[in-house]
Amino acid sequence: MSRSESAIEQMLQRWEAKNPGTPVRPVVQQAVDLGFVVAEPTSSARYLRLVLDAPGGSVTLYADAQRLTAAGAGLRDLAGSLPGAVVRPRDVQFPFDAADPGEVLEGFRAAATGETAHPPTAELPAAPEPASAAPRTARLTPTRAAAAVAALLFVIALLVGGTAASSETDADTASSGTEATAPATPADDEAAIAAAEASLAREETAEAATASENTTGLLTDADADSAITAAPPTTALAALAAVEVKGRAPKTGYDRDQFGAAWTDVDRNGCDTRNDVLARDLTAETFKPGTRDCVVLTGSLADPYSGTTIAFQRGQDTSSDVQVDHVVALSNSWQTGAQGWDAAKRTAFANDPLNLLAVDGPLNMQKGDGDAATWLPPNKAYRCAYVARQVAVKVSYGLWMTQAERNAIATVLATCPAEPLPGGVVANVHAPAPAPTPAPAPAPAPAPAPAPAPAPAPAPGVFYKNCDAVRAAGADPIRAGDPGWDTTFDRDGDGVGCE
Repeated sequence: MSRSESAIEQMLQRWEAKNPGTPVRPVVQQAVDLGFVVAEPTSSARYLRLVLDAPGGSVTLYADAQRLTAAGAGLRDLAGSLPGAVVRPRDVQFPFDAADPGEVLEGFRAAATGETAHPPTAELPAAPEPASAAPRTARLTPTRAAAAVAALLFVIALLVGGTAASSETDADTASSGTEATAPATPADDEAAIAAAEASLAREETAEAATASENTTGLLTDADADSAITAAPPTTALAALAAVEVKGRAPKTGYDRDQFGAAWTDVDRNGCDTRNDVLARDLTAETFKPGTRDCVVLTGSLADPYSGTTIAFQRGQDTSSDVQVDHVVALSNSWQTGAQGWDAAKRTAFANDPLNLLAVDGPLNMQKGDGDAATWLPPNKAYRCAYVARQVAVKVSYGLWMTQAERNAIATVLATCPAEPLPGGVVANVHAPAPAPTPAPAPAPAPAPAPAPAPAPAPAPGVFYKNCDAVRAAGADPIRAGDPGWDTTFDRDGDGVGCE
């Protein structure tokens, strides 16, 4: 198997693994049967390029796991007239679940060759449908439902070889007596870049499920509650108290299109959201002439997820190096409250700068739809700011968290308890009620005044017969109360006797 065949087959297998039941393999086979050449994809390509050179002109379509896409002003009117077309500002798409790829391919072939549209005559052995394939694949005819791998690779090998042959120099072509293929024009290049970016818009928000990381070291429920309660007000850690905790809702019904067209110009500044974010997050950026400083051509990104610097260059094979991440993934929001919103609110959420960061493309794909319990940036120095932004988004939109997600975020923020909420977000956190001030104890009643001491009783056993006895005892003059007192001693009644 040649390198070209291997690259094509690897891309098909990757799509089939991520999207069970996708009919992209038989669709590519149909294109081959109709004379399209499958161009060799680069290592970073997000689509297969299907090229048909015919007397009526050259047609280039882009295939991925979910749709065919036509880009470029020259194909727009034709593409928009075909059944199942979804006309968008930059391209025209043909989702496999809404359009018949065979009719689409035949329509473009007939227009390019000037022939009447007819079904292709070459057929490959049919392979059994996957059990999960949607019934609509029957529209491709039973013999085309899924092509055999060996047959497809054989045809691809022939046509890829034809592609290599057709890329010889003009001199070689002239010497052989055949007509040279016209070189790609700037318009063709721009159409290819536009199609690549349309595919990228889907890929960077594909949000495949992420396996859980090791949760060793996470705070327990009780410890997380204690950390949140003790956190300083206005911090991201304290704001966790404002986020409801419950389990994820089912993912049933989720689709990227539930959040509007990718990178809608919601602020109506004439520039799509992706380029708005690139212009905000990149430095030393340059812009495509004639776009009023909208379309970013080059720039430098200090990537927060990896901690490295990435040189960005817009291009068919390079735009995906820098992707725009939904910090709270769209799929996560769908399962934590967004499925109850209307379309306008979901579109606003998908394009809110608070929830968007320009980041390393491969790391964005690695993250998928993971929350803080399943994925954190490899750059540990950015983790506090990362989870604080997730808290701010969930507070702003009233989304809830799982207990595992809350504990994971609390664990990170416990290492940086002063980390604020970004974007001026304020959480409605109820401060704990102060402990009641105890009532003062009543003052004790004053002790009663002591009763006056009674007059001392006369000492017992003292007796004076008369004043002579008093005088003889040396007790004169004697007064009332003195030992041996007798009223007969006081002749004048002044209380003193034996004077």
